Amino acid sequence: YNVKKFFSIDSVIIPTQNYHVVRAIYDCNNLDLQCYGLALDDKGYIEIEKFSSRELVARVKAFFDFLLINN
Repeated sequence: YNVKKFFSIDSVIIPTQNYHVVRAIYDCNNLDLQCYGLALDDKGYIEIEKFSSRELVARVKAFFDFLLINN
C-alpha cells in the first residue's frame, strides 16, 4: 500500500520467506501492483511449523480485509 501511495511504484520484487510469498503476491494483486515473489530459504527457522500455521490465519484475514476495502 505504502509503495503505491507514497512512491507511485507500480511494480515490485518481494523477497520474503517461502510461507509468506503467496500472501504477499495476493496483497499486491489486490492493490493493482505488478509483483514478483522471491521465496527465501526458511529452513533455519526453529519453529517454522508455528509460523506456517499462523500464516494460514493471516491469509484468511487478508482475504476479508480486501473484501471489506473493496465494498
